[in-house]
Amino acid sequence: MNEVTKTTPNPLATLEEDFSEDVAQMMEGIHVEPPRVRVLHQTNGKHKMYIDTGEAYFAEDGDQETPLQKGLTGVVIQAQFIRALFNEGEHLPECAAVEGVPVVNRPPAESCLKCPESAIGKGRCKPKVRLFILTQTKGAPKLVVFPLSPTSIKRWKSHLRKLAKSGAPYFAVVTRFQLHDTAKNGYRWAEVAMDVERVVTKEELQQVREMRAEFEARMKEVNDQDFNDPGDKQSNRREHHAVHTQSPTGHRTDHHQNISVETGEETER
Repeated sequence: MNEVTKTTPNPLATLEEDFSEDVAQMMEGIHVEPPRVRVLHQTNGKHKMYIDTGEAYFAEDGDQETPLQKGLTGVVIQAQFIRALFNEGEHLPECAAVEGVPVVNRPPAESCLKCPESAIGKGRCKPKVRLFILTQTKGAPKLVVFPLSPTSIKRWKSHLRKLAKSGAPYFAVVTRFQLHDTAKNGYRWAEVAMDVERVVTKEELQQVREMRAEFEARMKEVNDQDFNDPGDKQSNRREHHAVHTQSPTGHRTDHHQNISVETGEETER
């Protein structure tokens, strides 16, 4: 279903031991983040989507990044509108919210609707849609998190409207996510487009319901990794959008763009 990088043998295999129970015991009480789906924006329009599995000493799949050249397909088990407000130079948000309800101890307001920082064109708060997606990797189910940037929120809402008219909740279908090249006012970036690939099977629906219950507590938090894309921690009314390119020496350089959040969620508020 999705591309996988070339497998690299794990040197631990030479020990001929199964350490799964030992690792599980070692990680008791330690929060493990699911892999993240990220988008690399390119000025030439050849944008890339990939799964970021996080750093590891021994990467079973050969790399920290798994490219998704044909996009991503999977079942959205949960979708949430989230927000975060970052002060300049800070890695943790001053305020964060899930579905309009703050999840920090001292929020500026009791709800996003009453907060001046969420005001269209004036507030410093950054909106996103966070998707928990059940996909397939090497024939096995895997949960990934896909935080959609403001420029893709409008497309997600359009997808929901079509599903509603079809009488289907988003977790009853397999959704296909692909990148759509967008250019405006001299800037170029990728938006995430959605389409329905098929209806889920009864077995898949049962698995989705079980996973929704299993990850319910985690879905009530806003993690720093949810706002780890270029420009996410910029405290201004416009989305500071960085496009990465490769220099002739192979080093990555950043070209920064300012894209109004009003092209995303804010247009319809």
